[in-house]
Amino acid sequence: MYEAGYTPGRPIPVGAHAGTLEDFAHRFQRDVRACHKQFEVPRAEKSVPLLEHWYDTRNLALALIHIQQRGGESPGPDGIRPEHYTINEWFDVFRQIQPLLINGEYDPSPPRKVEIAKLSGRGFRTIEIANLIDRIVARATYQWLWPWMEPNFYRRSYGFRSQRGTWHALREAVRVSTRNDLYHWLCHDLVSAFDRVPRNRLLDLLAWVPSAMLRVLSRLIDTGRKHGIPQGSALSPLLLNFYLTKHLDTPWQLQCPLTPMLRYADDILVLVGNNEGAQSADALLRRLLTPSGFQLRDNARDATSNLGAGESADWLGFTVATQANLSVRIGEQRWRRLERGLERASATEDGASSAKSVLKGWFDYLGPTYDHEDRASVLRGAKDLADRVSSNGCVPTRELRDAWRNSQRRWSRLTDPNPRLVLPRKQRQIPAIVVQDQDECPF
Repeated sequence: MYEAGYTPGRPIPVGAHAGTLEDFAHRFQRDVRACHKQFEVPRAEKSVPLLEHWYDTRNLALALIHIQQRGGESPGPDGIRPEHYTINEWFDVFRQIQPLLINGEYDPSPPRKVEIAKLSGRGFRTIEIANLIDRIVARATYQWLWPWMEPNFYRRSYGFRSQRGTWHALREAVRVSTRNDLYHWLCHDLVSAFDRVPRNRLLDLLAWVPSAMLRVLSRLIDTGRKHGIPQGSALSPLLLNFYLTKHLDTPWQLQCPLTPMLRYADDILVLVGNNEGAQSADALLRRLLTPSGFQLRDNARDATSNLGAGESADWLGFTVATQANLSVRIGEQRWRRLERGLERASATEDGASSAKSVLKGWFDYLGPTYDHEDRASVLRGAKDLADRVSSNGCVPTRELRDAWRNSQRRWSRLTDPNPRLVLPRKQRQIPAIVVQDQDECPF
């Protein structure tokens, strides 16, 4: 629905929108799709007319709702949380920052930095926690950029993308490997990928973004160093995918269209048939990544696993090996994640409940391993680890086994070549703030 005055065939002016916040977001995505039909890549002359959607209070409200529902609980340096203001007060805040966004003058405050241990056990990762209003602006910027970027991403890129995840990446790796007899797995990891993104080169690739937004975006991703984008920002995963699409995914498809490469954020998997193929793939990865500012963690020999010769490959927290068919087992990285999760749970006020949630969530992820692990041994190991790390009681084995079994059923549905027709699960609902009377509406 839209109000009178709209000319068919042209983007709907922001002021002509009517309906819920979700309707507003869907209309913007529809307008962007219409632009994609004309141009394969974003063009400045097409993105500028849609800039109003970025600083519209409804887009900022959608960003706030997302942070409330899915964002972290830790506040920024100012200590402000979403519940500190009513929705009408938040709209007053959004109207106050609108002129700064329109003119490209919005300047975020310095974030709070926190170090967390990496899942690999090798070093620490610095997370930057910004003030809530800065996170809202970053998320609103993401919501504007995402529809332009997503259609151009590599089809075998799975990290930080809608309706994709580690299970989808693992399913594709197993499917391609078994179907084409490609049992040499070249598993690479980029060293400190977020910290190595060349910001100036990234901003050059974003020249199609309207200048006001680009000025604000450059401040949002400024880390105070020559290179790098901040970990913890809503924008960073999207921008990392965008940069790697230009400098790795697209060149790879042009130079090696018959060699499957899968990427989950900064984790890369290349499937080849022999050691010579692995060496060639490793050399090409280095030729593409080194000039782009990145570095591979391991050499070709250490990164290559010959599954056909009985070796195993560790990727995305799973250990893949051959036992008649490819088997998927729990990797060391997953056990470290469980241990750290239990340590954090034991430090909370409600330690027993938190530890229970960590354990059930851990088993809820392990669906691909259910048919390949010694289940009794895994259950016993998880409970022993919980008893050693946390003294807040334990979860009944039956509950953990049920969580694991339910996870296996979801994995089976995902990998079923002939899926049954099922009704879609109810999607996350956005509060229905409806535009009726402009005088009564908070935006």
